[in-house]
Amino acid sequence: MLTVELAGCTIPNPYLQAVSDGSTTELSRTTSGMIPDSVSNGATMAGGSQDPDSDASPGSGSQGASSDTGDASVTTSDVASIDSSNETSATCPMNHVCVADVPDGWDGPHLFWEAGLDVDQPECPADTYPMEVLPTIQRGFNVPDESCFCTCLENFTCSGSAVDLTLYEDPPAGAEPCPEPPVFDNPLDRLVQQSPACRTGIPSERTNRWWRAPPAEFLGNCSGTSLLRTASFELQTRFCGGVQDVPGCDVGEVCVPRPLEPFDEQVLCVRRVGETLECPPGYPARHQFHQGLIDSRRCSDCGCLAEGDCSGTVQLFAADGCAGSTVVNFEADGECQQVPIFVRSARWLPGSANVQCVADPESPPTLEGMGIAAPTDPVTVCCTLPV
Repeated sequence: MLTVELAGCTIPNPYLQAVSDGSTTELSRTTSGMIPDSVSNGATMAGGSQDPDSDASPGSGSQGASSDTGDASVTTSDVASIDSSNETSATCPMNHVCVADVPDGWDGPHLFWEAGLDVDQPECPADTYPMEVLPTIQRGFNVPDESCFCTCLENFTCSGSAVDLTLYEDPPAGAEPCPEPPVFDNPLDRLVQQSPACRTGIPSERTNRWWRAPPAEFLGNCSGTSLLRTASFELQTRFCGGVQDVPGCDVGEVCVPRPLEPFDEQVLCVRRVGETLECPPGYPARHQFHQGLIDSRRCSDCGCLAEGDCSGTVQLFAADGCAGSTVVNFEADGECQQVPIFVRSARWLPGSANVQCVADPESPPTLEGMGIAAPTDPVTVCCTLPV
């Protein structure tokens, strides 16, 4: 019997099989396995020898084994090769993409969405990237140019207000009515709403006299409060993760679903809490986000001005005590009114307050103190180039 001696190997070679006449040894390959390199690189059978210092490489075994009964040879085509690149035989699906594996200390890969604050955020897709990545982060930090402004609080009423009622002489021919000076003026002509709201003893000696009542003064005040237009972020974001990768990419890469609308269709991102200057390999596009902000600035006090008056109606009666049916009504608007009756009493009926409270331009609020406005709690986001 011819045997083959393999140096350092004490396990019988399963591919050596003795022929019954003992004249040759036939080397055969099982149908269920691959021949290891140590066998395919072995010594020549049937009396040959292999130089231990030869340059035989893996998969380049000798092809010359012969016997009296027939030839049996092992060629490289008989041996299933092992890919030295360690690439998987699977292929990343068309709706997936190969991206760099996420290094330690980073979180991802994530879908990325960004828009203005007035846009509703999309839901994370349940079948690919189902989990919203928290905490929420933002960017586009903005500090308004005119941070301080004044708001005015109105507290006005015409109830209890007073109106000046003035009686005038007849104007000269061709002159404007209500010439100065009046027949009488304050305090005899001041009508105040009270109970009873009637002014008696008015010395109207004849009919067709001229009267005038300007708008009444309002009661109340107009106070100013300074407010701060706080700093804010102009852009909101949403990141979605929880993706399950599948086989199909090179070592150092992962095969994950491609991003789809409304998320950014071009990139996938990783993120890391803190401000990091360097992005990991495969994610070169760096973006800085923040979780929050601080705004400790203060504004000085401000003032407001009230502009307006009280509308209302003056009633003139021919009898004392604001009684009887002979009455003339006219608006307290400052216009001259010719009254065709003897006036013995009068009453003021206040209306609504036509008042506007406006900020005093002479005392605008300004920033004061040592307050600051700045973003806080940075988060670094690094994204792929368009995929």
